[in-house]
Amino acid sequence: MKLTIGTKLYIIVLTMFVANTVVFLLFQHNREKQYKIEMLDNKLAQMNDDVHGSMMWQYDTANAVNIIKQNTEKIRLTIIKGDGKVIYDSDVDRYDTLPDHRHRTEVANALKNGHGYNINRQSQTTKHDYFYSAT
Repeated sequence: MKLTIGTKLYIIVLTMFVANTVVFLLFQHNREKQYKIEMLDNKLAQMNDDVHGSMMWQYDTANAVNIIKQNTEKIRLTIIKGDGKVIYDSDVDRYDTLPDHRHRTEVANALKNGHGYNINRQSQTTKHDYFYSAT
């Protein structure tokens, strides 16, 4: 069956339209994903700042725990000293036995740059995936 020029032109235009649509959708999906990551990181960074501010002069975790409990979403809070020692973890009873956290990606970046995050890393402690944000 021989295709007419009009049919060939229609197929070419349709193919280009479909290809452009696919590329656009992939681009938008990536932008949306990045936007959501940034929004979540900003929200967690603000919470980190609030927790840090509540503990500025002492290692009293009570105020920090209250800040987290005020949030309606399930958030895991781990408070780490500059030397990597965990001084509080909301999901672990024996947090004093947890290993040094200094070398975890988000913590190492926070110690170096003031802030770091890690997307969808599995917790070595609870074996759940989390979005980590460290300040």
